[in-house]
Amino acid sequence: MIKKITLYLITILTLILGCKDDRFAEIEEQFNRELAEIDQYLVENNLIALALPSGIRIVFIDTLGGSLPRLNSTVVMDYTSFMLDNTIFDTSDADIARNNDIFNPSRNYSPEEFLFNSGQVIPAWDIGVSLLPAGSKAFIFSPSGLAYGTAGLAPLLPPDTPAGFAVEILEIRN
Repeated sequence: MIKKITLYLITILTLILGCKDDRFAEIEEQFNRELAEIDQYLVENNLIALALPSGIRIVFIDTLGGSLPRLNSTVVMDYTSFMLDNTIFDTSDADIARNNDIFNPSRNYSPEEFLFNSGQVIPAWDIGVSLLPAGSKAFIFSPSGLAYGTAGLAPLLPPDTPAGFAVEILEIRN
């Protein structure tokens, strides 16, 4: 009887662990596919990016010698979020929202203000902003897992979609 139970438990564990390995392989495949999409976008648009191990790509447009954010610094930034086909799906600028048919009159369009590295924003922003001093302008490109993931940002950004963010760091309060 003990041998049957042991064999049964080993079989169950093998099935569970095998499924986890398959799911990990799927996630890794998706991550690599999204990185290839981001890198293709960069090449097609003649953009040179800093590639971080996390998969984040940063294109520095303007970097000033201001201070970098520290843990729990308050970051104030303008942003425009877009898919890799250049469809804008979110912005802090009312005029950009109007011009791209995503304006919401009940929303307050103003710079985003958040505590750096506190989990208040998507990981892509915390990672990208960590390298941007006050006054900087940059593009941050992110695989979906560090942006809006499997949820997307309904109804404008589908699930599992890599995204780009045009950001301007207006202020860092340390």
